[in-house]
Amino acid sequence: MNNSREKTLYLRVNKREAQELIDLISKLYPNNKMLNDRYKIMKGRNNIFFPLKINPNQIEHLKQQIKGKLHVKVVKKYGEKRKDYKYKTLEEALEGKIPEKYFDLIPKSYDIIGDIAIVEFNEIEQLGDNERIKKKISMAVIEVNKNVKTVYEKIGKVSGDYRTRELRFLMGFKKSETIHRENNCQFKLDIEKTFFTPRLINERRKISHLKIRKAETIVDLFAGVGPFSIQIAKLHKVKIYAFDKNPHAYEYMKENLQLNDIRGEIFPFNMDVADLINPHNKIGIKLKNKVNRVIMNLPEHALYFLNVACHLINPKGGIIHIYLFSEKPNTIKKAKKKFQEKIEGLNYYIDEISRAKIVKSYSPKSNMIIIDAFVRKNQTHLKGNFK
Repeated sequence: MNNSREKTLYLRVNKREAQELIDLISKLYPNNKMLNDRYKIMKGRNNIFFPLKINPNQIEHLKQQIKGKLHVKVVKKYGEKRKDYKYKTLEEALEGKIPEKYFDLIPKSYDIIGDIAIVEFNEIEQLGDNERIKKKISMAVIEVNKNVKTVYEKIGKVSGDYRTRELRFLMGFKKSETIHRENNCQFKLDIEKTFFTPRLINERRKISHLKIRKAETIVDLFAGVGPFSIQIAKLHKVKIYAFDKNPHAYEYMKENLQLNDIRGEIFPFNMDVADLINPHNKIGIKLKNKVNRVIMNLPEHALYFLNVACHLINPKGGIIHIYLFSEKPNTIKKAKKKFQEKIEGLNYYIDEISRAKIVKSYSPKSNMIIIDAFVRKNQTHLKGNFK
């Protein structure tokens, strides 16, 4: 038997009453989809069979509502799945493919970077048949997401100087390079060799849509493949100096400059930003005290590099966008306190914090926080206290 055929419930109605039935169902259940569009509508000599997507209680209710108005009957017969049907959820795609007892183990979310999905499995590891279940779920990810061609499993945390993550190929085309599109920009990258998270799409949009003055000098200290820098330069005539110590990220950043039309200028550098405070570093000398805005997207260690940001920023005032991890509870308050203590220790003070919010939950014990702060060199100013 064809795998696309299996028994399902149908509502049988005379051809002459078919349209009336459709109109009645739409009127009775405007917010509840009663027909199952996974299956084809079937036609007989005198009847039409509409596939149903309802439980037994709903069937009884439907029969009572139609009784005396139309001649219909609920029947169970072999139906044919539509070849063009697109599953809407992983659970739907996995119906009949894995035991229902495993449905609670299906990942609730996963990252999609270009045409590659990255899935994290937790409790499934405890199952004896975990590899088969992982493969089934990976196939479902491809079936649900029309653009996904490859699935990887996340098996390690972001680590190392290059902030890469250990991944394992699971399903689809075996490749790790892709082109990711967001906010009218595109970024070529290798998920195994560079760091990139699609979960900061709203942050990158927000930062790039700020009121950035023409001809600002901006430094992106941990630029990666260039998502912050390129999205800012696409909208603003500014000069951006983008740094990353990962040579792979640096090469992709240069390539991404060619893939995108930008209004501003971006100068990429493959170097450790700690070298910028070296008195013999040419680019550090050039930028010292001249930068208007610094982006610090390195939440694990951003506070450690605040001395670099202060070395570069205009002492009369500049903006720092800093991302950092902060322990729960009161994560924002704790993050602001740490930032204030560090910045004051560098002989700067916070003139204003325009934004401090939770970007996302990072772990059960911590959140990722963004702080947008206008800072100045501390001369005679009495330090403020931001709680």
